[in-house]
Amino acid sequence: MKDRDWTSQYYDTAEFYYWEPQHLGKIKNPKGRYNNQQDVLNHIQNMEVSLNHMFNVFFRIVPSKFINTLLDETYNIDASPMIRADVQDDFYMQGRYDVLKFSKLVQPDLLFTSEIANFSIEMKIGAKSSLEQAYKYALLHWLEENHTGIRKESVLLYMGVKEEFSSLWSEQYSNPDEVIQAALELDIDNLKLRASKTESVEVNWDEVKDILKRTTISYCNYPTFCAILNVQNQRMQSEASSPECKEMTRNLFDGMWSELSRRGLSES
Repeated sequence: MKDRDWTSQYYDTAEFYYWEPQHLGKIKNPKGRYNNQQDVLNHIQNMEVSLNHMFNVFFRIVPSKFINTLLDETYNIDASPMIRADVQDDFYMQGRYDVLKFSKLVQPDLLFTSEIANFSIEMKIGAKSSLEQAYKYALLHWLEENHTGIRKESVLLYMGVKEEFSSLWSEQYSNPDEVIQAALELDIDNLKLRASKTESVEVNWDEVKDILKRTTISYCNYPTFCAILNVQNQRMQSEASSPECKEMTRNLFDGMWSELSRRGLSES
């Protein structure tokens, strides 16, 4: 990460609130684990949640065409009669407050919606995933469908550090079909209870189960994502209509790649 990268602004902001927490209605904790500025920044710079925040900013700005490209590169297009590689769909990112309009329980890392698909991304760096988490994404997609009244494709992309999909799971599931089958057999009484207390609608769990059955789960590690970033950066710059557009594209993509590189996630 270089000082000129847009991602550095995130850490500048964190540093400001470290020195002046009163703006958040807080005071410094004298017994805190991190008791100086550099320790705090080192901690934040390696948190999964801070990378998630930067992905949210990146995907807020990047053209919808890039989301289509990511979908095409990581999703088996032939498996879907609705989504084809030659079709460019208009995806809209649903931020935290957008998602709260239809779900209080499930807060995804990233959710993109269109007229034909719900496309979620679950990011992992150190922690393992769980079958309940996969089920919760099916619930999220059901809640979005219930909110919009439109039946859609359900797509879930996991992003992880290692090359193997199995690295996401303590159970070492080797492929997405194993995950879906195991999730379908999961006892979800606790999830149902939490949803009944949290969500504003009565959930049709048979329909949620149907969404889980037809969800396409795919996987992309961070080095592969970085490769996609580089290719699309070059393509979008070559298609840019002015030097200013080229510069903006370069700043956006280079900043995201630089952050992933600083974290050691850009190479296998």
